[in-house]
Amino acid sequence: MDKDDSLQLFSHHAFRRDQPPGDYLDLSEAMVKTTGGFPLALEVIGSSLYLKEKRVWEGMLKKLQKVSNNDVMERLKISYEALKDEEQQMFLDTACFFIGMDKDIVCHIWDGCGFFSQVGLHALCVRSLVTISEEGELDMHDLLRDLGRNIVRQENIDEPGMRTRIWSQEDVLDVLDTQTVGIEYA
Repeated sequence: MDKDDSLQLFSHHAFRRDQPPGDYLDLSEAMVKTTGGFPLALEVIGSSLYLKEKRVWEGMLKKLQKVSNNDVMERLKISYEALKDEEQQMFLDTACFFIGMDKDIVCHIWDGCGFFSQVGLHALCVRSLVTISEEGELDMHDLLRDLGRNIVRQENIDEPGMRTRIWSQEDVLDVLDTQTVGIEYA
């Protein structure tokens, strides 16, 4: 992907049109350069900046410039960190459990948790963090799934039972074995 294609991709997500307005051109080019032109980063970061003021763009650019050029996950994490708490929880739920599930069923689960599921899901989709297939199933890019699962894993690396979510069969069995140690059976 050449520089012009990268800028067009970023412009489409950041402005919902192919080219940035003249007063955002320099900032847009700096964003493309800072993300290394990586398509997923361009899409997610561009979507997160849609309808935001220039000062928000400038702040995002400074944040991105602090991240190592090779660390795509850290660049994507910046968009996660910009989410509201409820949206972060919904993102992590999707990454750990809900990929491939019907959005209406998932929204029913989130509603039961007291979340405003339609508002949160819309925010995740607008930011290109979650997509909905034509069949109505939730999906996300593998790197975003890995980002979400890594965020949860970092909650407690050594004790999966202390994390907010457990999705790995190995971790579930480990937690069940640990929890049942010392229980006597009659």
